[in-house]
Amino acid sequence: MSELLNINDFKEQEEHIVDAANVFKDTIVNLDENIERPPLAISIGLDDYSYNGVHYPLKFGSLGNISMITGEEKSRKSFVKSLIDMLANWNVP
Repeated sequence: MSELLNINDFKEQEEHIVDAANVFKDTIVNLDENIERPPLAISIGLDDYSYNGVHYPLKFGSLGNISMITGEEKSRKSFVKSLIDMLANWNVP
């Protein structure tokens, strides 16, 4: 059974006021702060270039990222997932 409409649901809502000064303070980036690299989940080798003498791994995915494999039915999505999983664990003892 349908519910009756309430006229109060259609009244104008209060205007939300944004304080631009507080928004600006919250978005300032400290350039002197050292930011740690996110934890690596899957890499695809090492970078060809070195940064301060260190060759970092090429990230395929880090913890916290969301990846999705999409495609039509029977388009080998499970094969691609298995291939990525196998290559990620290739050198694991």
